[in-house]
Amino acid sequence: MSAKSSVFDPRIWDERAKSNLIELLNKNNYAMVMFCTLSQCHPLAIEMAKIIKGRGHPPITVFGGKHQDETISYEKNSKSISINPDNTLELILSKKIPPVADYVVSGDGPFALDLLCNI
Repeated sequence: MSAKSSVFDPRIWDERAKSNLIELLNKNNYAMVMFCTLSQCHPLAIEMAKIIKGRGHPPITVFGGKHQDETISYEKNSKSISINPDNTLELILSKKIPPVADYVVSGDGPFALDLLCNI
């Protein structure tokens, strides 16, 4: 299966797209599903992740992309991390959404994904 056949366009998230997602999940045993989101499509990614996590033996889910970059920051002077209330991790921790993400990646994704894929 090509990666392109499992990419969903958030502008076209309808019943047909949901059906296609479920069909892909039924046909394939994915080990990991990654979401690269902009803030405006973050709610759709959460909805997709709920579908994925609602199945038996769900794959590892990773949220990254511009939304994460814009809602998590590292404060160099204080050596602390600031997490915006709209961030996926914060939404999970505050119980506003179910635990749909196993990992949240902000910043340079390829390095983190390389580590995650080798766990």
